[in-house]
Amino acid sequence: MDIFAAISIFMEDLIFATHNENKVKEVAAVLNHRFEIRSLSQLGITTEIEEPYETIKENAIEKARVVEQLTGLNCFAEDTGLEVTALHGEPGVKSARYAGENRDF
Repeated sequence: MDIFAAISIFMEDLIFATHNENKVKEVAAVLNHRFEIRSLSQLGITTEIEEPYETIKENAIEKARVVEQLTGLNCFAEDTGLEVTALHGEPGVKSARYAGENRDF
């Protein structure tokens, strides 16, 4: 039995702390669609989760912590950022906000 089969005995749904449906599709594909990956939107969570930290790791942990507190369910999260040399490492962890309020995925 592989690790995915062993995990699926205990869990069929995974909560992904994201509103980005493209990321949900990508993760589902990487996991060979062995799990139903649920986004925050699919759970009815429409608020944006704050990303107050200066590192990608800390922000991902914060997202997972907040979603676990809101739902009582285990989840996983990620955070991404672009570090552009010509911009002296910017936008970094603020990549999503760098495009302004009217950004989209």
